Amino acid sequence: MNTTQLECFLAVAETLNFSKAAEMVNISQPAVSHQISSLEAELGVRLFLRTNKSVQLTKEGLIFIGDAETIVRTAMNSIHRLSTNVKEKKRTVAIGVHNQYELDAAVPVMNIIGKMYPNFEPEITMMPFKSLDNLLEENKLQIIFAIKSENETAKAECFTALCEWPVMLICRKAVSYTHLRAHETGRNLVCRLLLEKKKKKNRKTKHCTLDKQTHHENR
Repeated sequence: MNTTQLECFLAVAETLNFSKAAEMVNISQPAVSHQISSLEAELGVRLFLRTNKSVQLTKEGLIFIGDAETIVRTAMNSIHRLSTNVKEKKRTVAIGVHNQYELDAAVPVMNIIGKMYPNFEPEITMMPFKSLDNLLEENKLQIIFAIKSENETAKAECFTALCEWPVMLICRKAVSYTHLRAHETGRNLVCRLLLEKKKKKNRKTKHCTLDKQTHHENR
């Protein structure tokens, strides 16, 4: 069963004339007759009583009118909705990330944006640090998701903190600070920043301890 068969059936049911029905659906009269015959064969019932002088609906034909109208209307509505969605322009937003960790953080945010704006279509670029900054300045990227250190100054016109992540440094005892600096990657950068922060804290603690010892000796 297809919409062409149903449209032909409804046209004949309305006009009770195969020639007029053919004009309504814009196909030939033999084609209308073929569509009606194939529909009757598929349904297993006669929809029309045809003679040389008249065409009449059978009881089954009268019952089927409502179903045929519903099916055709549903099909036309579906076609209209789909064609409307296709015509809506997708709004591509170029988004940059430095590594997989930043991409993982960006995915939930992009999902929220996608629900708010159905035509939102992200275009992800993963590149090293300086390259992304340059693309942002050249307006080839609209957004960058990045892990920002405390002393870093954002180049973007608008910087928004989305979340704060607790970070834990786990490494072998044989791995030195110099080794991390020599093989710095996006992940090791976080390690370096944490180590530097820890070293500064240790220096302050040591300085306070020395001051207390000197004060005690002077007494």
